[in-house]
Amino acid sequence: LPQQTPEEVSPRAKVEQMIADVRATGRTILTEAESKEILAAYHIPTVPMRIAPTQDDAVAAAEELGYPVVLKIASPEPTSAAIVPRCASGMSGCSSEKLRTCNS
Repeated sequence: LPQQTPEEVSPRAKVEQMIADVRATGRTILTEAESKEILAAYHIPTVPMRIAPTQDDAVAAAEELGYPVVLKIASPEPTSAAIVPRCASGMSGCSSEKLRTCNS
């Protein structure tokens, strides 16, 4: 087997550290982004995602990824579907204008 250089971290060590970091915050549930990082550590493909703090960021991410897109809340806390903006679940005919005005 090839030797690991000191700066290389095994996937298992990386994942164990990520889980320890999450537990240190008192959480028992991973965010979607954290879950995808764990899958990526083991070279398991997932769909691309971007965290977009603002509507402009969401539009830029959608244009980078290509339409159609799905919007989800990125939060370390479990979120009720009742508080998700309606347009997030009904993005047919998605456009940058629709993304920019979805909360208005």
